[in-house]
Amino acid sequence: MKSRNLFPFFFAIAAIFLACQKEGPAGAVGPAGPVGPAGPTGPTGPAGSANVVYSAWFTPAQNGGWVDTSINGVASQKKFNKSAPGLTLNILNTGVILSYVKLNPDGAGGATTSIRQLPYLNPGAANAFFAMNYIGSITMANVSTASPGVAVSSSSTALEFRYIIIPGVVAGGRMTQGPGTGYTRDELRALTYEQLQALFNIPENGSNE
Repeated sequence: MKSRNLFPFFFAIAAIFLACQKEGPAGAVGPAGPVGPAGPTGPTGPAGSANVVYSAWFTPAQNGGWVDTSINGVASQKKFNKSAPGLTLNILNTGVILSYVKLNPDGAGGATTSIRQLPYLNPGAANAFFAMNYIGSITMANVSTASPGVAVSSSSTALEFRYIIIPGVVAGGRMTQGPGTGYTRDELRALTYEQLQALFNIPENGSNE
């Protein structure tokens, strides 16, 4: 019996097998294409406040009201305490804490042109407002400037106060980041309320605490 040449048969089978290998299984995902070009740069956002903390305007009545105290040995001075969570030991040592009083406001959060930084000597009234800063709180005080230390018997409940905490002043004495870069503590304190608002983008009302 004559043997047949099986080479053409095996060649055909191999060709079919290789074709199947090249095509791959149905539904297979191919390799990822090249990364496309970067999109255009977005618009620059508004200047931030460089982690500056600002309170809303608040009144003595919202914080327990004025209470009698003794300051520098003089009885019947007035004070009230305001919680200030952003006031840390580091801020006390290296930052700037600015407090303001709004004189003759037209209601809570009302407008006035009489905003004064503390300490503020009330001309002709023989009294002064000032702030004492502590970790986590600020004490607002109303004291007599009369000699020999006449007591303050009353204080207006219509007054409004606000504080602004500015971190970032380092050993060199100047701000090293944010809109206040280059300013010293004294230079920041010398700014008017409106100038400070504009520099750190602080709104007229509201808080970021």
